[in-house]
Amino acid sequence: MRRLDVAFTPADVSGDLAQTASVVIDVLRATTVIVRALDAGAERIIPTLDPADARAVRTGRGPNVLLGGERNAVRIEGFDLDNSPASYRPETVGGATIAFTTTNGTRALQRVASAGATRVLCAAFANLDALVERLASDARAHLLVVCAGSEGAVSLEDTLCAGAIAAGVVLRDPSVVLTDAGRAAALLYTGVRERLVEAVASGEHAQRLASLGFAADVVAAAQRNTSKSVPIYANHEITLR
Repeated sequence: MRRLDVAFTPADVSGDLAQTASVVIDVLRATTVIVRALDAGAERIIPTLDPADARAVRTGRGPNVLLGGERNAVRIEGFDLDNSPASYRPETVGGATIAFTTTNGTRALQRVASAGATRVLCAAFANLDALVERLASDARAHLLVVCAGSEGAVSLEDTLCAGAIAAGVVLRDPSVVLTDAGRAAALLYTGVRERLVEAVASGEHAQRLASLGFAADVVAAAQRNTSKSVPIYANHEITLR
């Protein structure tokens, strides 16, 4: 029997994930940016815990590495890129390696990897159907969707995306059993899927981003299936391979 579980924050992750098909979500905005950057031609993204680690990647790999990410939702001083999907354009990131650090998303990726997951899929509304197809076809018995949350707290947008994934996987493979967490997320999503942008925009983190001038990022991040890419975090880097 295959089971799909949802961890509403990275702190909810427990046990050894070596045999688990693992997914990480940070809709606002890290995984949305990761999908966008790779679609724009970035060669790889190296997630780091803090800005110093990102700068160390540039030191080790050379000046052609771009620095991207945020702290307190805005671009880090001295970095090339912020955490806005619109910033990751082909003319800016094509062929580049990006050392990337964010408040929630990159930490969640490293948390899941440290729990033993050797390959972690990056999910957002942007690549929802492609991600669901990949996860539904994974033969492993345990499927885990991890929400990055917001500074340790549950976030509405990540929970909605986890619910969309859970509902989509069960639609494609009705033999998959949802845990109560997976079912709760799926029920939440199905209740608002016809007004998803409004639902995402109502969340605390979305409202904070809007107050800082990033309302367009919130709307962009709530758009489903703008990409067919499924980024994979493995061997300390994110690629499409």
